[in-house]
Order: sequence, then C-alpha cells, then structure tokens
Amino acid sequence: MHVSHIIAIEADDYDEAVSSVDYCLNGGWEGENNFPWSDWSQVGGRWVDEFGEGKNALCYADDPDRFNSCVKMMVGKREEQLDEYLRIAKKSGLDLDNIKEKGKEDHYANGVWSLGKAMSIIIGDSASDAYFYDLVDYTESDEYLQERIKTDPSHQWIVVVDFHF
Repeated sequence: MHVSHIIAIEADDYDEAVSSVDYCLNGGWEGENNFPWSDWSQVGGRWVDEFGEGKNALCYADDPDRFNSCVKMMVGKREEQLDEYLRIAKKSGLDLDNIKEKGKEDHYANGVWSLGKAMSIIIGDSASDAYFYDLVDYTESDEYLQERIKTDPSHQWIVVVDFHF
C-alpha cells in the first residue's frame, strides 16, 4: 500500500530540501531510520508534482497559504484516522474490563487492533497514519514547525514523500 506524507525540513533552497529528505529516506544521518514501518519510499513517487509541475517541495515563504493548508490537511487526516480507530474500538464493545479476553479473539473484529493503532497515534508513533513528520524536531506534531515559521520562514520547507508498507 502507498501513502503520501509531508515531511518538514529546514533548507536554503528547493534542491537542499529535496536532497535532505531523500538522504534521510535512504539511511542517511548515521543510518537512522525514522520510518521503519516503510519498506520503500521516495520523494514524490505517486505524488510527483504535488506542488506544481516539477515541484515536490514547497517553501513557506513562497506560498504561505498553500503551505499551511497542506500541513493542516495532513495533520487533519491523522486526527480523522484517530477518530475512526476509536470509533471502531468503541463499537466493538471493547473496554478495560474485557480487553484481556477480547485480545484472545480476532484482533481485527474485536477492536483491539484499532485501539492499538489509536494508541500509536496518541503517543506520536503513528507510522503510516502520521501523514506529517517534522525531520528537524523528529515529531509528528507541527508545533515546532509553526514556531520556526515565525522566526525563519524562508528556510521552512515541506517535501512530499511516497511511502510503501
């Protein structure tokens, strides 16, 4: 399955933004893998030209409205996914009193899997459900990006990435 994510990065220009994210995706930065849930990824991929023809990255200073809209949309997708996982877990009748017994049954049918996915989102380890990741501060939150925009807007970039899992 493929999923698009928006990766925030600080860079001087388009080429540096794209190459920095690409370097990270390919085991750069001391081999650290920030996306171990993915078996394959690339800048753009199925979402090539996300920000216009030949553009897989966008600088805040070039188009603040589009930048903010894209980040807000991706963070919103994660929140929608969280709500859906919680809805499924609740609908299954899962609660703290029966979770141990329900855990012995089919995890997909009884809400345990959905609750686990919801908890991953809540603790900031959303994996494929993150949709947004800040490579500067290593977080799924856009809070630090918003602070950086206030002090250095011309160096804040988002890069679209195609993840497979």
